[in-house]
Amino acid sequence: MSRMNKGRLRQRSAHRHGAWALLALCLVVGSLAAQGRQPVATEHLGPGSVVWWQPKGDYERLVLTVSGPGEIDLRHVFEHGVAPSFQAVDHSGNPLPDGSYVYELSAVPNIEPAVRELLLAARESGEDRPVAQHLRATGVLPTGDFVQSGHFRMLDGGLVTAGIAEPSHASSAGDQDPGGTSDPGSQDDPAGSGLHAGDHDTVFASGGAYTGAAGSHAGGSASAGPGETDGSKRVTTQGPAPVIPDQVFLDDLIIDGSACFGLDCVNGYSFGFDTVVLTENNLRIAFKDTSNTSQFPSNDWGLQANDSANGGGNYFSIVDRDANNHVFKVEAGAPHNALYVDDNGDVGVGTATPVLEMHVSDGDTPGTRLEQNGSQGWPPQTWDVAGNETSFFIRDVSNGSTLPFRIKPGASSNSLVVESDSSVEVNQGNLLVPTTNVGIGTVAPTERLHVSGDDGTTVALIEETDPTVVIRNLLALNNTGGVSMIMTNTDSGNFWQMQHLTGGNFRLSMNAGGNQFVLDGAGNLDITGTLTQMSDVNAKRDFESVDGRAVLEQLVEVPITRWSYKADEDHADDGEHAPRHMGPMAQDFHASFGLGADERGISSLDANGVTIAAVQGLYEVVQEKDARIQALEARLVALEAALTDSAQR
Repeated sequence: MSRMNKGRLRQRSAHRHGAWALLALCLVVGSLAAQGRQPVATEHLGPGSVVWWQPKGDYERLVLTVSGPGEIDLRHVFEHGVAPSFQAVDHSGNPLPDGSYVYELSAVPNIEPAVRELLLAARESGEDRPVAQHLRATGVLPTGDFVQSGHFRMLDGGLVTAGIAEPSHASSAGDQDPGGTSDPGSQDDPAGSGLHAGDHDTVFASGGAYTGAAGSHAGGSASAGPGETDGSKRVTTQGPAPVIPDQVFLDDLIIDGSACFGLDCVNGYSFGFDTVVLTENNLRIAFKDTSNTSQFPSNDWGLQANDSANGGGNYFSIVDRDANNHVFKVEAGAPHNALYVDDNGDVGVGTATPVLEMHVSDGDTPGTRLEQNGSQGWPPQTWDVAGNETSFFIRDVSNGSTLPFRIKPGASSNSLVVESDSSVEVNQGNLLVPTTNVGIGTVAPTERLHVSGDDGTTVALIEETDPTVVIRNLLALNNTGGVSMIMTNTDSGNFWQMQHLTGGNFRLSMNAGGNQFVLDGAGNLDITGTLTQMSDVNAKRDFESVDGRAVLEQLVEVPITRWSYKADEDHADDGEHAPRHMGPMAQDFHASFGLGADERGISSLDANGVTIAAVQGLYEVVQEKDARIQALEARLVALEAALTDSAQR
């Protein structure tokens, strides 16, 4: 095909696609039109460097993201009924920096509440894929990804003015093909074979060349005639403008040197190390598969460099021409080693020396984003997985960019382990959950820590395995005020409540009734019932008989005094004196009887035992005294009787 015809074909294509693509600010929606998709919205340019989009459907919400030079990364959510817009100024009202910007507009379709509930239930049960496929097959869920993207450019502080597609340098009239959607030769070669011998074409074949009208042939080298060259290419005149005929080779073509293709190739081009050069202002390479039976693959592909629309993007892309999708795109200005695959198949992002199958390297917080954009019926949700010198973290972008999961550098191996039976081990350090509920055995925790089970084995174990024998605090309950713990029998409904009250007392109560047990800070204990101490003969050993009279004699020697506890003075209410007590000192009691764990306390069991033994000893003394008194009384009676008899005589 002649250069002129090629330029005309491109111009016609540009008018088809460029008119819609450039309704506003030269946003490169020509690429979207080239993809053959139904656009989510049409773009418009408003006053004050504002871009706005008119939705072409009824959506639940629209999400607009814009990225630009440097670290510009903006995201806006527009609810139902609000047209998306973007003002190309910063927070101070100043124009955004000059350069190329990329936008993406994602639509969240309207989904019936019942359908959404069905999807969420399917997700919970693990049946989300087949359920979603069925809903799409039956038309309940929409198909497609509802995403469009494009470019705009800031130049000298303003948006680039909308314009038509860039004309060919070699064409004086006609249209261009901004999106690369039209295939060169498609009008002259409907079959797409790329081979057409026109009336003014030269066909090179093995052993000779066809020149002139189709069918005429000259063996060997053709003699140059009027309007011809040396036979390798024929130039004729058709009308007022010169026509350069196409050349068709019916044999293998070998070029011993470099080749230049394109409308802007010139004689004497300096190739340098380049073997093949494509040079013009609309660069496309088409791969047209002419397979015409269903058994053979036939998809058409293309390589494309840059948009053709004014203000469009600078990029290199691989295009699926049948689906009209840019499946792979690299923007101009991408950093060195932005994507690198080494000889082991490892992929490096930002590095030429990947050490694993995927290696992401960056100078500031390398990470990956997982974005469910809502276009397939599932609720939108975005997660970031990243790491830096402070921590490795998972960020919940959709809910205030919280960090529900973090690992600090230097954490020990196996600090957190999920076993094959789904049990979780925290082997090193502390488990910190500051702002959310954690469920173990339940997906719906109602408290900050909720442990649930239904197989009779649920237990919470706190264990320290350090071999050093030392007292450790393994459970702490802290509160600004009193602390309470409840133990409930869910079968009977009865519960015990353990409380540390604000005043310092420790209490036990049942079913929120009176306090059955109260221990104050001075160590005083009040109970509403009786105190029973273990005294089972089966629990005792090393029995020794006790001499009650000896115990009585020892007890008489133990000093008994009145006194008050020092702690009671500190805890006395309203300035009253501490309660008075009477009894022996533990040191004297221990010295006399050698009872108890140490000389600092007296067990009530020991005190009772000493008292009972002394009472038994005293009883023996009393019995002896009674016997002696009885004997004396009998003797006295006998004496009195004898005296009476003597007096009567």
